[in-house]
Parts: sequence; structure tokens; C-alpha cells
Amino acid sequence: MSYIALPRNTPVMIADKAISILAILSLNFSFIRADFMIISVYLFLFPYLFFTGRSQAIFHLLIASAIACGYLCIAHAHYGYNRELLVISGYNIYPLFAWAVGLFGVYLMYAHWVPSFRTMAPFKKMVFFSVLYWSLLFVSEILAYHYFNFRNT
Repeated sequence: MSYIALPRNTPVMIADKAISILAILSLNFSFIRADFMIISVYLFLFPYLFFTGRSQAIFHLLIASAIACGYLCIAHAHYGYNRELLVISGYNIYPLFAWAVGLFGVYLMYAHWVPSFRTMAPFKKMVFFSVLYWSLLFVSEILAYHYFNFRNT
């Protein structure tokens, strides 16, 4: 599996982390709807990746988006929330962009750590990143439910 080479310079890595934290925390701002915020983050990723010298990562963001579209086509009936979110043709847009950004974020973590795991067996890598992915998914779901008050209807 190929991966993108992430810049190792400190300013870009600090900016990556700051943007990630601000995007997560902004979901609870009362003056910005969560769906508009996640769409803004998604759209911001394209120029951000380009201007930080990671334009090859845009392809991976598009793959994450295609996976999110496929998943949402299958499971769209499970995404009804207790708040007003943008719905187009019966599809809630918030989980589409949230899944795309989340999958891309996990991929960036993988791309960042893969050089450290060159000697690790493929099965161990898969187990490690599966545990990482599911842990992050559970934490994000718990935060969304308890901190951001997202509830299914």
C-alpha cells in the first residue's frame, strides 16, 4: 500500500494539529451549525493540502469521500439527528462529510506512522491500525453524544 510522505517540518505539523482540534471543538459552537462546520473543514482541506505541498494527498481525500458516499448510500436511514442538519434527497449531509474527514484523518495518521513500522509484519500493522481506528471512532461517538449532544431520532 502506498502512502504519502508527510512533511516533517514543525509549523505544518502544528497547523495540522491546531486545525484538527479547532474543527472538533467548533462542533459545539452555538453560532455555527455542525453540518456547515464539517463541510467548511472538508472544503478547506483541498487548498490547505495544496498550499502545504501535499497535493498528492487530495487523491486520498477523494478516496475517503468515495468510501463515505458508498457507506452513506447503504446506511443513510440510520442517520437522523435531534438537530437541524442539511438533508439533500433524503441523505443527511453531515455524516457524509464527517466520515470523509474522519477516514482521511486516520489515513494521515497511518501515513505519518508507517515509516516507523517498516519492520512490523503486515498482520500486526493491520491489527494496530484497526485498534487505532476503532478507538478513535468510539471516542468521537462518545464525544458527539455526551459533549456535543448529538442524538439519533
